[in-house]
Amino acid sequence: EKMHNLSNSWKLRWTSALGTFALAFGVLVAIVLSPVKADHNTGSDTDIENEFEGDAEAIEYGRLLFARRCAYCHGGGGAGAKGPSLTKGKFKYSRKGLTSELFSIIVGGIPNTQMGAFGRTIDGDETLKIIAYIRQETAKRAAAEAKQAEAE
Repeated sequence: EKMHNLSNSWKLRWTSALGTFALAFGVLVAIVLSPVKADHNTGSDTDIENEFEGDAEAIEYGRLLFARRCAYCHGGGGAGAKGPSLTKGKFKYSRKGLTSELFSIIVGGIPNTQMGAFGRTIDGDETLKIIAYIRQETAKRAAAEAKQAEAE
């Protein structure tokens, strides 16, 4: 009887250790294979492609997501409010304004600021659609400013 209990105890410990190892290995693989690094200020010129830029339907969905999730802090159209403007083409916490940097900021947030992480509530495609919308609004703002400068 004691031998049987020891055998079951050993099996339970082994199964638990194996499960912990599998979980840790899975997390490590996910981090290594992630297309976007957690540090959004890498200084790298490489970027991820945003398949949704120029896609009117995706941009409209991005606008709706932005209105629901981002506009409270960043204002309507990303023009700025409590949080900074996102349509000036320059970002305080992104060296180059790359899609990969913006993606990382939206997903992971910015430590020690009010910019929270949305990676658990907005999926990758939704994040890219929001970025496509921000890019469109940035282009609209630049065109309006250029037109105004021409008129002066």
